[in-house]
Amino acid sequence: MQNSNPMQCSLLALILAVPHAFPAPQAGRAGAVLAEVERLARELSVWPTFDPLAFPLAAYDGEHTYLSRHPSPPDSFTELPADQGVLVHPGRHPLVTANSSAEIGGVLTATIVLDRVPADRSIRELAALALHETFHVFQRLHHPGWQGDEGSLFLYPVQRPDLLALRRKETEALRRALAAPEAEAACWARQALDFRAARFTLLDTRFSEYERLSELNEGLAAYVQHRFAGGPPVLLPPGGFGAEAVRDRVYASGEALALLLDRFASQWKETLESADDRSLDELLRRALSARLVKASPGTECGLTKSEEQEFEQAAEVEAAGVSVRRAARKAAFEELTGDKVIVEAQGEPLWLQGFDPLNVVPVPGGILHSRFLRLSNQSGSLEVINGQALTESAGEHPLFNGVRRVTLAGLSALTVEAAEGSLQVRSPELQLSFRIAGLQRSGDVLTIRLASP
Repeated sequence: MQNSNPMQCSLLALILAVPHAFPAPQAGRAGAVLAEVERLARELSVWPTFDPLAFPLAAYDGEHTYLSRHPSPPDSFTELPADQGVLVHPGRHPLVTANSSAEIGGVLTATIVLDRVPADRSIRELAALALHETFHVFQRLHHPGWQGDEGSLFLYPVQRPDLLALRRKETEALRRALAAPEAEAACWARQALDFRAARFTLLDTRFSEYERLSELNEGLAAYVQHRFAGGPPVLLPPGGFGAEAVRDRVYASGEALALLLDRFASQWKETLESADDRSLDELLRRALSARLVKASPGTECGLTKSEEQEFEQAAEVEAAGVSVRRAARKAAFEELTGDKVIVEAQGEPLWLQGFDPLNVVPVPGGILHSRFLRLSNQSGSLEVINGQALTESAGEHPLFNGVRRVTLAGLSALTVEAAEGSLQVRSPELQLSFRIAGLQRSGDVLTIRLASP
């Protein structure tokens, strides 16, 4: 996808990116996962109006990409004789890059990648993960507003200890609410919401909006996943989440709010379906207001003074260490062994076409990507999967105003093909194709200067 203005690029697109006898899918992990998705979807209903079998699903198992329930599959997919309705593509389909979603054949499709999943994950757990991603497809089509601006996350004030202390107090109150009996749970839930209200008054609204929308997006998907899995929900750690784990936290805080709404507002899902501009914490506060008046007004709860001081002192140490940890990540990247490729954009910057928001971290001088990245401009494109890349900004935003330089390190088995101003570079981690103005090789370092438009 070409896009000369990244701010107009859909965030959905951002968070995305052999002829031989194929085994029947039931004989492999991907086939077993697809079959389990069908079973769970038919036996369980976890969200009103969400029918998982109404959406296509693609699964890559390390050898082939399997596709089910797609109304207009691309020609590269062929039907498996042993399993009517399941199609197969040799190798990894280029749009299946992560546990996410992608437009395959013009249809928004849930995608899962199984080649690096630990062998001890059960088929039901993997099917529930696939249903998590399928729920995201449902959200994009029916609730497009349930999505935080990922660009704001790079500017989130993670080094402020006052905000971190309040966030950790809120997390602890949510944790105690989930574990407590009803009256006490309502009291702790109210405490959590009060800590949140105090924190949000100190936080720019773009960041509080990011949290609330991401709780609707990722928190509800985590809730759906664990309902299908039949296992415990995402755990809230006793000490709270790390200063930089803002995005990780919304999965757990959103799910915690959903579980509390199950207890105190039985029709909350229908409310969201009819008016999806409400946040989970606002719905919970409304439910608790009436509940606490009617129930046990004498019920008391709250963190002790010493507990609050412990959270505040820990937040001071944690926030102060952010710069040190980021510098260490940058140093570790620079010390990676193997081939290194440096791409320098001249004139037009490289525009972001895909990245993994769970595997990025700001470091001195740029953004470090540790799993997936896709960039392009009119000269060509590059894609990194399961590799590491450092991007340096071309504008005010550290990533979304374009990239002027990207360094790819720790590459293996690099092949380089250059002819008449065109260049292709391949490795297990990198696919790169550009028109170039210059090329320089020095030891293990390949420096590429892109041609101007």
